[in-house]
Amino acid sequence: MPGNRGGWELEIGRTEKISSGKSIYTKHLTPPPGVKPKTHRTYSDLCKLHLVPALGKRPLAKLSPQDVQTFLNEKQIAICPHCGLRLLVAGFGEHQTTEHPDKAAETRNPALSARTAKHLLVTLRGALNMAVKWDLVVRNVASLVDPPKVTRPELRVFAPEEARAFIEALRVSASRRCLPHRLL
Repeated sequence: MPGNRGGWELEIGRTEKISSGKSIYTKHLTPPPGVKPKTHRTYSDLCKLHLVPALGKRPLAKLSPQDVQTFLNEKQIAICPHCGLRLLVAGFGEHQTTEHPDKAAETRNPALSARTAKHLLVTLRGALNMAVKWDLVVRNVASLVDPPKVTRPELRVFAPEEARAFIEALRVSASRRCLPHRLL
């Protein structure tokens, strides 16, 4: 998390007129020790693709918990490109297959999952924690927002007859040299 491992080096402005995009969300230079390059790249991508475009023009002093909550809610809603209907992430696929079956395969869901929205909140919270430490803001408004609930898909376990059929399919594939014989 940004700010929790020694602090990100952030580009910060001078006064309370600091806009969010040109300051707190824009990371530069190198991440603090212990943060892997891929993690740093993920945080940077979240900032560039989502946080800065949505919240970047708002002055930090005027950023409110309601702004952050609205931002997260909007990121989890998809607008159907075919009929304009606003849908939650979970209902988008079903809507496409039932209402637009001829176009469903080519339509990508533009909304973010609850997990990605939670990552956005964590990234924003870490950056604002640094702004609080540096006395750029009085409080971290992102810490007042509840994260989206992330639900894990239910695990489906093979029934005994399905497991036997799967193992048999592996044996057949191995005999055709698709899989090494040692796996079976």
